[in-house]
Amino acid sequence: MQTEERVQQAIPVETGAEELLATLWEQGVRYIFANLGTDYPALVEAFARARAHGYAVPTVIICQHEIMALSAAQAYAQVTRQPQAVFVHVDVGTANLGGTVHNAARGRVPVFIFAGQSPWTTRGEALGSRTNPVQFIQDAPDQAAIVRQYVKWAYEIKSPLTIRQVVQRGMQLARAEPAGPVYLMAAREPLAARVERNGATRRPADAVPGPTLPDEAALQQAAEWLVRAERPLVVTAYLGRDPAAVPPLVALAERLALPVVEQSAYHLNFPRTHELHLGARVAPYLPQADVVFVIDHDVPWLPAVVNPSPQAKVIHLDIDPVKAGMQLVDIPADLRMQGTSALALPRLLALVEARLDAAAQARIDARRAWVAEQREKLRAARAAAQAPKDGQITAAMIAATLGRILPPSAIVLDESVSNAPWTLSLTARTEPGTYFGSGGSSLGWGVGAAVGAKLAAPDRDVVLCVGDGAFVFGEPTAAFWAARRYGVPFLAVIYNNVGWAAVKNAALDQYPEGFAQRANDFTASFAPSSDLAMIAAAAGAYSERVSDPGELEAALERGLAETRRGRAAAIEVAIVPI
Repeated sequence: MQTEERVQQAIPVETGAEELLATLWEQGVRYIFANLGTDYPALVEAFARARAHGYAVPTVIICQHEIMALSAAQAYAQVTRQPQAVFVHVDVGTANLGGTVHNAARGRVPVFIFAGQSPWTTRGEALGSRTNPVQFIQDAPDQAAIVRQYVKWAYEIKSPLTIRQVVQRGMQLARAEPAGPVYLMAAREPLAARVERNGATRRPADAVPGPTLPDEAALQQAAEWLVRAERPLVVTAYLGRDPAAVPPLVALAERLALPVVEQSAYHLNFPRTHELHLGARVAPYLPQADVVFVIDHDVPWLPAVVNPSPQAKVIHLDIDPVKAGMQLVDIPADLRMQGTSALALPRLLALVEARLDAAAQARIDARRAWVAEQREKLRAARAAAQAPKDGQITAAMIAATLGRILPPSAIVLDESVSNAPWTLSLTARTEPGTYFGSGGSSLGWGVGAAVGAKLAAPDRDVVLCVGDGAFVFGEPTAAFWAARRYGVPFLAVIYNNVGWAAVKNAALDQYPEGFAQRANDFTASFAPSSDLAMIAAAAGAYSERVSDPGELEAALERGLAETRRGRAAAIEVAIVPI
């Protein structure tokens, strides 16, 4: 069967805009999530010419809001591990990306962001001169400063002659670990300028450093501590960013009976139904641990809330073990190992095997029994949380119901915020690449991410678990419109607790007996509640609202069935209010 590249002819480059598109195609970009402006005439023309002749350029996904555009590109890259492009306009379009740039940066997701600039010329000196009043007021003194704190690289196209090299450099930096977003700008003049390629050979994506092993002496020390430990604990958040790292962690955990906690996880790092999985909360187990093995995590615990024992050994394995991009990190470690988990864990298992003796095996057997006891306590707590509360649906009930009805291959996107520990634990994801979060703290990622995930995995169910606040942040009309236009149906399950539970919880943490607690006045209520499902319906989606626990499963099944028939769906679930 012929590949897409063989079927489609490369675009004969005549302008800077066409050079940009051709180079992105060569670098593996197949989709451009675009929100265009008056700075894009040359690109609009290049897209039209390519479509008219069937030339190979990335497909444009029109995004009615920039938040949706970058969230979709991020999720596509999370599912496929292939960076895609986002096109926005000048300063205002860049600013409209908002917290989504933070999400891509903190989630270590490669994305190529391209933005226009106000034209350089004003009197027709070059094709592309200013022809609209907005091009004067959008002439920011430092446009890249809007995103510079979060992107790995920010640059400007200064000449059409260097577009190819500049794009290649940006894509290389986006993909190199720790991966992340990059930002490139160009005014109308270099995009409209005539350009001739220096040679017609296509160039694949530039090489980036490959996976790395930590220092052997450090691995030896880690193996020694793990074998001698009575009560070791593994804490991880994004090991599953590379699906190949999950099986080695399972193998190591099973060999040593290591309990695994996915605190603040935004990937599937360990099968959630496994006998050694202890959920999403580290606090119940951390003080008892004598060895804490942190793998690919930014904040494995909160020092103001809970800490390991002073006698515990802390091992930190990470592609980014010192978190240089964060101003203040206060998680100590006795051993830091920089390297790729997918390589380090098999080597660590081999070193562990060489050290096992009868005494170590006795500790492993005792620990396995202890973990089984903790799992039974978790099971009881989860069963209680799934039961209706005062006749109302709970977040745990939603997650457990999804866990029963979804196939193992279904992708769950989690933006349920304060309810994320239930969504993570109870949706029963077991396969790598079936659970994703944003990686950051800017709400609004989910609905756009669902578009990108379904585009990346068209043959799989895509289900978004999203809080009511995060749903509103995400520009849902733009996302559901795109789902209809581009045939990428997903199911959004809205956990509607009529407010910001995270705000309430933060206030209670700091002032457990304050005025807010006494009056139940947290300045966080959304009452009276909006009909959020109708927002999706207005953009063409199937919608339902459900409040009766007895109707929940059937409603979710109906929504899922609609997506399998080709229509996006939103099921708004009234849960216990904040």
